[in-house]
Amino acid sequence: MPGADQTMTKNNRVRSDLFILIGASSLTTAALFVIGWIPTRRALGSEGLLAMSVALGVTFLASALGALPIALGRDRSPTARHLRVMSAMALRMFITLTVFLGLALSGMVALKPLAVWTGLSYLALLGVETTLAVRFVSRREAA
Repeated sequence: MPGADQTMTKNNRVRSDLFILIGASSLTTAALFVIGWIPTRRALGSEGLLAMSVALGVTFLASALGALPIALGRDRSPTARHLRVMSAMALRMFITLTVFLGLALSGMVALKPLAVWTGLSYLALLGVETTLAVRFVSRREAA
């Protein structure tokens, strides 16, 4: 059945794109954690490390959820793929801001390191996601 083979190939491509996007986000988040560990611990102690860890977790989660529209945008028109990339970035921003504001208002973690690390990790992951999204969209347009 050719239809089943095409569906399987499409599912494999979606999984592959998700794996690449989430893998790159994982590596970036891990690198930020390693780079930030010592300076954050020295400057702010365990309270700062908690805030850094929470911020990195929040932005990683938002990035992983934002990867879904990009990966699922395969086999669509070029305009639809571009809209999916934009919706992924909007989803990422919405999740990050919503969770950040909730944490900031709750007082559960120190606000300044939470804000700094949320901003830094958001920008780092945005760069990674944008680079990969552009490659995915360009690759699909060339095919």
